[in-house]
Amino acid sequence: VPGVELKGVHYLRTLDQGKGIIESVSGVKKAVAVGGGFISFEMANMMHLSGAETSIIIREENFWEPILDKTASEIVEKAIEASGVKILRQSEIATINGEDNVKSVTLKDGTEIESDAVICGIGAYCNIEWLKESGVNIDRGVLADDHLATNISDVWAAGDGTQFSDPILEEEVQLGNWVNAQEQGRVVGLNMVGQKTPFTFVSFYTTHGFDVSITFVGNVRPQKEFKTIVRHGPADNQHAQLLIVNDELVGAVLINLTPIMQPISKIIEQNIKVDDKEELLSNPNFDLNLLLNK
Repeated sequence: VPGVELKGVHYLRTLDQGKGIIESVSGVKKAVAVGGGFISFEMANMMHLSGAETSIIIREENFWEPILDKTASEIVEKAIEASGVKILRQSEIATINGEDNVKSVTLKDGTEIESDAVICGIGAYCNIEWLKESGVNIDRGVLADDHLATNISDVWAAGDGTQFSDPILEEEVQLGNWVNAQEQGRVVGLNMVGQKTPFTFVSFYTTHGFDVSITFVGNVRPQKEFKTIVRHGPADNQHAQLLIVNDELVGAVLINLTPIMQPISKIIEQNIKVDDKEELLSNPNFDLNLLLNK
């Protein structure tokens, strides 16, 4: 949109961009976070904690739609708005205004919001253009098998740009979080020195902000047809979505339920059939560890 070149407009895709955000925080009085995902959530929380008057702009009706169901979104939104941060739903920026530094943003409905910082959390971008003529097979990311090997001998892939065959989930997966990247790097290193090791890791990511904990376990964007089992916690602000594909648990979204992350990861890793255990999965008083193979 017009104005993206102004000072004070930030992305978080490189180390230098991260440093730029850190350097600008102390001087920001009014901030806008764009997008309804991890980056926007964390950056809005950071700006809020620094004392800036903060707004979040999302195109969807609910925060983190469609990954979060309506109940989960409402828990997160309630915590955000209780802090004083505004959420502008079904909104998009038309222009970013200012001369040298950003001064405000104008939304497509004409609303103008004063802001001296705009942080864009509008999706991950994998820079794989440079590989187009390399002979390495690419799609959304660099294609790799279950050992993270590419189609070219002695070339492996690890990290956010890797689109790999997951032997646990039995589909191609691309994940963008540091835990996954770190573990993939370890496995690639082993394969490079001849210790043939498949990548069998149930990835997870946890973020905290506005007194809310949000955890993603496994694959929360299955390509295959899936159904969702809802599991509430003892408290009103505790909620879980358990994603089932072919009678197996493949992923979970946990709101303020981090303690059940470990047994859920184990259930996914062990490929345990849960077709007759849906009632147990949804029961907040049932110990999920009882489903694990001993």
